[in-house]
Amino acid sequence: MPLRDADQRFIRNLQVLDHLLDCRWSDLLSSWVIDRKGVVPESEVRFLIRRLARAEEWLKAAPGDKKKRDHRDGVAEELRSARAGRRVIFFTRNLDRTTFDRLALGDIRRYGGYSRLADEIEAEERAAAKSRDRSHAGELEDVNREAFDQLNFILDKKDARLHAGVRDLKTLLHGR
Repeated sequence: MPLRDADQRFIRNLQVLDHLLDCRWSDLLSSWVIDRKGVVPESEVRFLIRRLARAEEWLKAAPGDKKKRDHRDGVAEELRSARAGRRVIFFTRNLDRTTFDRLALGDIRRYGGYSRLADEIEAEERAAAKSRDRSHAGELEDVNREAFDQLNFILDKKDARLHAGVRDLKTLLHGR
């Protein structure tokens, strides 16, 4: 499939984001495969070969099953990347801003990726907790003022009775 100018720009920007990333068109999946150069041990390649064989058997049992065919094609693309010393990150139908943002969020090394996302979530949680604490502190202050006013009223009443000459403890403590 010939690359459009927009796709070529996307792939160039992808290389700027991370020089280990690459993008290729998959005719099997009719979508783009974004993968990263990495260490793929031979044992993993053998595992993918066995997984592809199992997927082929499942597909033979139900040849019209689109889900099984898609699974087989995905495993085949993963194996193709593994043989080239690359790891599949994800498949996408379009090379657009959403795809680029998804990659940038996942790129821990350059942009902070998940770490940055987790920091943002924690900052939001801290702000919400701080807001709750302020609100709760305001409620407690209102309750404390009310209790203080009631205690002052009772103490003022007792004080007034003492100044009026009431000396009966039962009357002072419990009123009449």
